[in-house]
Amino acid sequence: MKNKGFTLVELLVTLGIIAVLAAVTTPLLVKLRPDQAKSFYVKAHSTLVNTTGEILSDTSCYMTEYGNDGKATCIGLGCNSIPKYIDNIEAEELIGDISTNVKYGAILALRMGLDKDDVTHSASKTTFIAKDGVYWEINSTESTTSVNGKNLKSITNDIVIDIDGEDRGDNCSYSSSCKKPDQFKFKVDTFGKVSAEDALGKAFLKNPYDLKASQEDRDEAEKLLGES
Repeated sequence: MKNKGFTLVELLVTLGIIAVLAAVTTPLLVKLRPDQAKSFYVKAHSTLVNTTGEILSDTSCYMTEYGNDGKATCIGLGCNSIPKYIDNIEAEELIGDISTNVKYGAILALRMGLDKDDVTHSASKTTFIAKDGVYWEINSTESTTSVNGKNLKSITNDIVIDIDGEDRGDNCSYSSSCKKPDQFKFKVDTFGKVSAEDALGKAFLKNPYDLKASQEDRDEAEKLLGES
């Protein structure tokens, strides 16, 4: 008995069914797929919050400095000097002079498991590529903060992360002209408080545990852009 093959009509019907199934299931699969940008962002935010807390509470990194009158001269991350009786050789080797604005960025990089050769810095900026490939840029600005009527030296750190590296992608943050951003912004104040500084990042943090809520996050970001 001779085997019967598929006719052209049967093949076309089969292909049509496959196309319909693909059209129906593809949006569902997209919704189930974790948002890569959000995954990187939430990880970076968690790293900043936890590591900054550890750094500030570590007396080998940060201790309050006092003037000749016995009163404090700095607050939190604004206290750049490490007392002479504290040994922090790694940090000193990394940033050269420990009493500089880039101290926070340098120690953050060390706490993230990087070697000193992986970190570059100037007087006020620290840059490095983390082990997950994310590019970090930390710009540190010295100012004063009033505490109990006394102006104390403080440091504000403006941080930009680029989830696909500095040399790839559009290098933009979420805006009306950038709907698929690869850069996100944080601020870390002298007290170690970490805050989101871009609309999509703020939206991510409103629902940080659902990594698949891509459209919902972007709808919230659009709302935040409209309010700004």
